[in-house]
Amino acid sequence: MNKDNTVQLLLEISGKAGAGKSMIIKNTIKLMGDNVIVTAHTGKAAVSIRGMTLCAAFGIPNDFDI
Repeated sequence: MNKDNTVQLLLEISGKAGAGKSMIIKNTIKLMGDNVIVTAHTGKAAVSIRGMTLCAAFGIPNDFDI
């Protein structure tokens, strides 16, 4: 429990293609409401779950040279 009597839920969902990951995420979002941050490792995955990349969510620049 946080100071404001809310509970934080952290999930990592993984699995093979077609396992139903996106369906679980979309249904969890419906259950939790608008107060949720949904992230994915890649842009394609983020679009699939109507989320954002980890870099976008946490303000990590992705235009650096390696």
